[in-house]
Amino acid sequence: MSTVRTRPGAVIQIGSTRVDIWYYSFRCSDPVLLAKLNKLLDPGGPGGEDPDPDHSLAVAAVMKYGGRILNERPNARPVANA
Repeated sequence: MSTVRTRPGAVIQIGSTRVDIWYYSFRCSDPVLLAKLNKLLDPGGPGGEDPDPDHSLAVAAVMKYGGRILNERPNARPVANA
């Protein structure tokens, strides 16, 4: 079986702030934290070689600013090899 990425997204928590990651962008209620997180984004967008850029952002944010990954939306759907 191979994997096809179909849906983006992850939810992380940094301090007491919940951060949603959706289509290679951060959303949260803390403007200072949001500005810090946005510095992690590549201005050219995600590389085409990364099958799950939202997960990669979640990992990078948690490693840089602490916190934890609360939820990763199911991004993969197994399909049979042709």
